Amino acid sequence: MRELVLIFKKSLLLVLFLICITGCDEEETPPLPPVAEIEASEQQIKIWDVVQFTFATENTEDEVNAEWYFEGGTPEHSDEETPEVLYKIPGAWEVSLTVRNEYGETTIKHEGFIEVSEYENHYGSMTDPRDDQTYKVTLIAGQSIMAQNLNYDDGKSVFYDNDPENGDVYGRLYTWEMAMDACPPDWRLPTRSEYALIREYLGGEYAAGGKMKLPGTDHWEEPNEWATNSSGFSAPGSGMYQPGHLEFYSLGESATFWTMTETDYDAAWSMVLMSRNGRMAIQNTTGKDSWFSVRCIKD
Repeated sequence: MRELVLIFKKSLLLVLFLICITGCDEEETPPLPPVAEIEASEQQIKIWDVVQFTFATENTEDEVNAEWYFEGGTPEHSDEETPEVLYKIPGAWEVSLTVRNEYGETTIKHEGFIEVSEYENHYGSMTDPRDDQTYKVTLIAGQSIMAQNLNYDDGKSVFYDNDPENGDVYGRLYTWEMAMDACPPDWRLPTRSEYALIREYLGGEYAAGGKMKLPGTDHWEEPNEWATNSSGFSAPGSGMYQPGHLEFYSLGESATFWTMTETDYDAAWSMVLMSRNGRMAIQNTTGKDSWFSVRCIKD
């Protein structure tokens, strides 16, 4: 009997010892700050592409607050859960995300997470079904636009100096009313906003013009400043026509292109390139009876 009591006491002590050890090992783990991983709709893009970002939390189902930073993007900062970001500048750009809740915050940074590249000059071609003339087409800011001046005979348009040989390089000159109907099927005049988009894409007002002009002095007068034609637009200095006023003038000195956008009075917006600088001007003081060049954009 005494032996049974002794065995019972030893067993009881062992159970109590195990309970103590188990209780000591199971201390409650304190809550931790959230941990998240960045996700993007695309990581290798072209300029003017938009990327949508989101994130997934790994250690909590509780609501968290997000604070984003997008190097090279627009916007640069956001507190939205799924922001959309526009990239206009080529490069490899960092993305960082700070997530926080009541227990703290964690920041995740990925250098070179978004790779943005330039569009390559895309010279395709388009054939006008009305007269079978073929034009080079380039891609600027994601828009297909003719890389040669329109040379369609609508029965009213004119060659510079009324010389048909000028049509091969400079195309024809049109009033605004003529230009509105001059483009081939499925093509049209660009809007003011579309030329503005091209201008911003190419670096702004005082940089874009040089990137749109043919270089050298074959089709421009000196000095033809900053002309590289890196955009592929390939503009020659096609001049203009003002009947009863200056007649034909400015060949090699400027090129003016109609837009389809009207102003509040009897005028329309136009885009202007000049030999003396690298500017791309968009002006709204142009009377519709002026005769300018035409480039058509894919509708």
